[in-house]
Amino acid sequence: MEAPLASPYYTGNILNLKIKSVGKKSSRNLENGGYVRARIVKTLQPSTMSVVMVVELLEAVDQGQDPCAPGIEPQKLILKMYDRRFSPHLRESLEIDGPATRETERQFLNFLDEGGMPELSYAPSLDIAWGIAQNEAYFALYAANMNKTEVLVYDHLVHLQGDAVPVFHADVQLDLRNAPGQSSHPLAGVEGVLLDYIQGFPLTELDDKVPEVEWPAIFEQAIEKVNKIIDHPFINHDIVLRNTIVSRDAGGGQYKVYYIDFGGCLFRPESDTDEVWRARKREVDEEGKIGFPLSRYLSEARIEEAKKRYEGRDAPDLPPPGWKFTPSNRFARKAMKLPDM
Repeated sequence: MEAPLASPYYTGNILNLKIKSVGKKSSRNLENGGYVRARIVKTLQPSTMSVVMVVELLEAVDQGQDPCAPGIEPQKLILKMYDRRFSPHLRESLEIDGPATRETERQFLNFLDEGGMPELSYAPSLDIAWGIAQNEAYFALYAANMNKTEVLVYDHLVHLQGDAVPVFHADVQLDLRNAPGQSSHPLAGVEGVLLDYIQGFPLTELDDKVPEVEWPAIFEQAIEKVNKIIDHPFINHDIVLRNTIVSRDAGGGQYKVYYIDFGGCLFRPESDTDEVWRARKREVDEEGKIGFPLSRYLSEARIEEAKKRYEGRDAPDLPPPGWKFTPSNRFARKAMKLPDM
């Protein structure tokens, strides 16, 4: 069996990135169409549909300076690369057999250069079996669409960046100009996003990381911010407790909740009436996907904490918790059959 491709995503490696577009709220020294070098500090696990890393931007290199010189502080950011070759979870979810190899890449690039992409539009309907090249091409299209969606979502959420979501710094592309056998086809590229690096933990670890007295305020903040996000013309089917970051302000200040991972969002179709769109929102219930499990999780954690305090003795009845999830029912309307998106 042929060995898998060697991944470039390892600690210490330096990636050359082309800046496709700079985020509207970014304060970094980035230019549209320019290049930046990013040193990988660590990869974050478990990854989902992308390869996620903490990186240092070596912007000083592009200015002719030594990035290791005194006074030059590399900027740490999150780099998410939607790389079909090295995302095991994405390959598994799309039922791609095995890792990418030199042979699968050769077949894929030949398929692109020979103009094979139109086959992807009709092969499934004709029940035509796909080979390695078609599978990799579909995989590349899927990954590119997720990246495009994430960029569009952050563009819609500019006013919430730095508050409810991380600041979006740039839409980037891995520089493959010197890669052997590389195709000029757009789908041969590997795209990703640069975001603020926010140190913290997901809401699912709240009971281990934060005193109980802080839970009510964090709960209310999580509900308030998810409602700000769902005001926009997209639906996030992957809005779950694990796709959050709880971070504390410097110096032990206030806790802040951020939502992350928007590559799986679906935007409102132009054909949708307001009534149809409300029905779609109600069916997915993004608010409830946070409110119900978070309320249940904190209530169970509260009971467990009480048991620990009383060391097996019967604990007295607990007072009502400081949080209560009451659905807003903001999209409530009569039931209706929805058209496909």
